[in-house]
Amino acid sequence: MYLHCDWHANAHLRIQMDNIFGANNFQNEIIWHYHCGIHIKKRWNRKHDTILFYSKSSKWYFNPEFAREPYSEGSIMTQDTRWNKSYSRDGRLPEDVWYIPTINAIARERLGYPTQKPEALLKRIIEASSNRDNIVLDPFCGCGTTIAVAHQLGRQWIGIDVSPTACRMMAERLNKVGAEVSIVGMPETIGHLKSLEPFNFQEWVINRVKGTHNNKKTGDMGIDGWTFLKHEPIQVKQQENVGRNVIDSFETAMRRARHTYGEIYAFSFAKSSYEEAARAELEDKLNIRLITMEKLLGD
Repeated sequence: MYLHCDWHANAHLRIQMDNIFGANNFQNEIIWHYHCGIHIKKRWNRKHDTILFYSKSSKWYFNPEFAREPYSEGSIMTQDTRWNKSYSRDGRLPEDVWYIPTINAIARERLGYPTQKPEALLKRIIEASSNRDNIVLDPFCGCGTTIAVAHQLGRQWIGIDVSPTACRMMAERLNKVGAEVSIVGMPETIGHLKSLEPFNFQEWVINRVKGTHNNKKTGDMGIDGWTFLKHEPIQVKQQENVGRNVIDSFETAMRRARHTYGEIYAFSFAKSSYEEAARAELEDKLNIRLITMEKLLGD
């Protein structure tokens, strides 16, 4: 098992992992070094993450040959196999400090997912710790870097994430590398939608209508996203029987954004909400469409 973390939690997670796997099964603390990120002058700049490597028992598979690194020119000139038995023309055995650049803004593999990791990082881990046809599991796989790399390396794979947005992105990414994808557990019923965390519910709704999300997670001024074609305001409520006060507030948000059309999504709406939406269209020329989850699931 490889557990990736940064300075916020690595000490706490190391203790937890020792309790789960046993301190004797701790194999490595790998330092992933990179150069990107903010630069500050009040303390040493944080330019590394930690990867904790544990085994389940005293026996585990590890093949470092795939991760050999090239020697420097000076090192090659001085190598002598009579004195250094680890010397190989394929490069030196990997150490526990890795310099692997993060994904730059114009990289082809960049998807824009906030926690996306470089494929080179996962390739090194997967090749060293598994064989072809082995199963690779990533239980927090975000945009799917681990499983996409595993597929390209001929491994079987399972990816898990709580976010519907991440699952959609994973499916699209894996389709591009020729994988047959089956998504299990995505929301399909009203009950599933009610069980989602509020932000994941909002994500699901906006993705379902192919809209775009408001970049502001808080203080969004009553607008959660925008429609696909005309970039008009969307509000999402994970509620039953949404009342007139919500419609009134959305009218204000629409005027502030200078739009005359908008959509509100919820499980159901009160009679007064439909009456206010009709009044706003007739008197204020504001077209507010009220859409239930039952209708959205049926579309």
